[in-house]
Amino acid sequence: METFQHIEVFEKMFKDRMGIEINKVFNNIFYSCSIGLAKPDPKVYKYVIDHIEEPTMFDGEWKKAKPSEIMFFDDKEENLEAATKLGIKTFLVKDAKFVVDFELDCCF
Repeated sequence: METFQHIEVFEKMFKDRMGIEINKVFNNIFYSCSIGLAKPDPKVYKYVIDHIEEPTMFDGEWKKAKPSEIMFFDDKEENLEAATKLGIKTFLVKDAKFVVDFELDCCF
């Protein structure tokens, strides 16, 4: 229950700061607690790599994303190591505000 409340708090903070829901900014969102796997098990990151898709630039078709096209945010450094080894871009955060500020700086 606490984990899902954490997700709700993060998503509300994102919407309050960005003025838009997080699922309108990102094509795919994964929470480890929602997929039944625990970090830092590499299976979590392999699951995301296997299941994440993005629209192609010109024809609107969906394709598998490359690990280097995936961003992973976490507040524990030990959770970033396995993702980094698989080629995923990782970001160490101290609170959800970092992710919101990061998105403001890089995407808007």
